[in-house]
Amino acid sequence: MSGLPVILVIGGPCSGKSTQCELMATKFGLVHLSSDELLKAEVATGSADGQVIDVLLKSDLAVPFDKILELMRKVVAETSRTSNGFIIDGYRLNIEQVKQIEDKVSEISSVIHFDVADDTMMERLLDHKGRSRHFGVIGKRIKDQLKTERDAISDVAEYYDKQGKLYRIDGNRSKIAIFRDVEICFGKKYTTERKPSENETIERVVGMVLKQFAKEVPEEYAEICENIEMQKAIMEAVKETTTEWMKLSQEVFDEQVEPTKVKEVFSKHLSSERIKLIEDGLRIPTFRLELKCNEEGHSAEFTTEYDEFSIPSVALVSYSSINNTKLWQYASIVVEAVGLLLAVNGIIVDLEQCLNHSINYTIGFLRSQPRFMNAIVNLSELWQEGRNLVQKANALYDFLCLLFDCKIFIHGLIKIFYSKSSWWKQIQTAATVTAMVMTHLFTGGLALIAALVLAISDAIDFGLKLCNVCKLQAIPLTL
Repeated sequence: MSGLPVILVIGGPCSGKSTQCELMATKFGLVHLSSDELLKAEVATGSADGQVIDVLLKSDLAVPFDKILELMRKVVAETSRTSNGFIIDGYRLNIEQVKQIEDKVSEISSVIHFDVADDTMMERLLDHKGRSRHFGVIGKRIKDQLKTERDAISDVAEYYDKQGKLYRIDGNRSKIAIFRDVEICFGKKYTTERKPSENETIERVVGMVLKQFAKEVPEEYAEICENIEMQKAIMEAVKETTTEWMKLSQEVFDEQVEPTKVKEVFSKHLSSERIKLIEDGLRIPTFRLELKCNEEGHSAEFTTEYDEFSIPSVALVSYSSINNTKLWQYASIVVEAVGLLLAVNGIIVDLEQCLNHSINYTIGFLRSQPRFMNAIVNLSELWQEGRNLVQKANALYDFLCLLFDCKIFIHGLIKIFYSKSSWWKQIQTAATVTAMVMTHLFTGGLALIAALVLAISDAIDFGLKLCNVCKLQAIPLTL
């Protein structure tokens, strides 16, 4: 109908489809066609159709698919002249419905399948629904749901694979790693098309940040929306952060910055105090762990700068003692990594009054999310293998991106860091860090990687912590 490319995105629940659709829309100047958003938009118009749709949604009844097709055709017709194409979120679409889209809306030019393991989707869905004493019942329902949807997805994938239109992308990784693959598949195709302007990208980043906060911290978001001054202050802070990192990213890209020249390039846009904060970003001390080995066996000794925080020495004589020590070390790495993100964004972190709370909160998070412990082990191995600062910075960058995917945890840790600040200042801090990471999604992460090069150039203690991870992995072999 429009003559523009139409990309269908398929994948199971919590496979990251919506996030990737938003990123593609912003990066490539595409229009995101989500049935949920189309229906909400029609309800908001107050039209006769909108009123009928509103009644159906409130009654938890399905809206006829013909009506969704009609809304799709309407948006395609209205935006064809200003967009580079369209993305359709194919959540819960079966093969017959997809064929109807081709027949009544537009031919589908490409299909992206974000392939995520059932165990990963199960974990994500349980986190969304909340883990409870009804875990067994909820878990069975989710497994049944996953099987039904995987069958439908397989039919669609097979149909387009035969046409040579299917791209399979591993969706088990961080959103930035996934988006890199998306760019490899489609980036060149859209470089000759109309690119979103800097202002358009900034506005879209602001919109994505606000949308995420509405989803993840709805109560705080509702309060912010009721206070115009708070909302304005947060939006201005997000815009300022986005603008700053877009300029830095362009500078790094234009100059093809060598590690030795990062500081020189950053000094064009950042103050000397801000650069010093980045350089010291991994010197935010939690505690040091020294692993010892003598005739009596292995042991771990902890030292810290804070009087209120102390951990007794541990004899590593059992799997339990080793696993607990691992958790302490992992937690210190995560807390310092989040502190680094804040420092890179110009935000000072003082752990003196909150270290114990921060570490215990992080240990709880790691116990509920084993994949992050595996990610720390992977980071430690890549760090040891890294031949130079850039390779180590890339490994840390990928870890930070994966960690940031769990924004509820990041927001919780920021609240602990700044527990003496007002709640809306905590939200503003989280919003600016979110904006920084979002901006790097659209710019390839070059400026953030450059900043990490500065931070790790003298991060001896952080490197020792990662070295300890490898040593702790080997100790059980000797028991």
